[in-house]
Amino acid sequence: LTLLQRFAPVEKAMTGEALEALKAAATAESLAMEETEKDGESTAEGIESKVEIQVPATAESTASSKQMTFRSEEAVKENVLEADLLFIKYAQTVFKMYDKDNSN
Repeated sequence: LTLLQRFAPVEKAMTGEALEALKAAATAESLAMEETEKDGESTAEGIESKVEIQVPATAESTASSKQMTFRSEEAVKENVLEADLLFIKYAQTVFKMYDKDNSN
C-alpha cells in the first residue's frame, strides 16, 4: 500500500500547446521505430537518440486546459511503471484471498 501511494499517478493540467507537443513526440517516436525496423536494428538506443520530447512548462492552468494523468516524478526517477503498480495490487488481492483468517 505504501508503494502504491508513493508512486501513484498525478494529474496535471495540459494546454492545447502541450498536447500538440505530446502528439508530435509520439509521431516522431513512431517514425523512429519504423526507420529502425527498416534498418534492421533492434536496439532501443537507436530510437532513444532520435526521439526528443519537449513539453512546454505551464505555470498556470487555463480554461482551455485538460487534466491528464502522468507518472509521478518519483515513479519516473525509480523507473516504476503502471504495470508494476498493477502487479502489486494483484498480488495484494491474491494474498488477501488466501489469508482468510488475517494471520498474514
